[in-house]
Amino acid sequence: MYKTKITIHGIVQKVGLRAQIKIIADRLGLCGTVENLGDGSVLVVCEAQRADVEEMVRQIRSGAKPAVIADVLVEEGLPATGMEGFEVILGDSTEEMLSAMSTGTRAMVGMLTVLDEIKHGQSRLEKGQDQTNETLARMEKGQNDLKRGQDQTNETLARMEKGQNDLKRGQDQTKDVIESMDSKLDVSLENDARSLEILRDLRDGGLLRVP
Repeated sequence: MYKTKITIHGIVQKVGLRAQIKIIADRLGLCGTVENLGDGSVLVVCEAQRADVEEMVRQIRSGAKPAVIADVLVEEGLPATGMEGFEVILGDSTEEMLSAMSTGTRAMVGMLTVLDEIKHGQSRLEKGQDQTNETLARMEKGQNDLKRGQDQTNETLARMEKGQNDLKRGQDQTKDVIESMDSKLDVSLENDARSLEILRDLRDGGLLRVP
């Protein structure tokens, strides 16, 4: 285990980066310090295994917002001396106060931005719900129209079936009338035949004189 210096360049001061680095170090169980340097960079000094240092650098790079990191220089130095805990080294009290105020202002602006996005998101959600309700209402109306159409179709089919039944009864009645007429015609023809036979017998017997 060695004492490692990590120098971070970019827009890294007055953006809350030191506090973020302390959270990362405490989470990884690293000991050391972090401070702002006069050239605008941030210096981290820690005692840790190389893998832990690499993980710290990775987390600083990925979670540094709103800081903008341009470069990270890692220098492995002398063997560890047994540092305890992780400390944020503060500079001039006035400068630190201004830095804290600036960081707080940025955080508040960020919160307001998030709240505004949430508000817009809720508005879009409400609009989407209204559109969904309108769609459901149209679907319900369509289902009702479809049911009415089905009912009307069923009524039409019932009338058609009744008409077919009436037509069949009419056809049956017509058939009965024709059969009755055929029967009567047969009877009439038989009567006519008998009448002819009687007339023929009368003629042959001399009872009927034909001029």
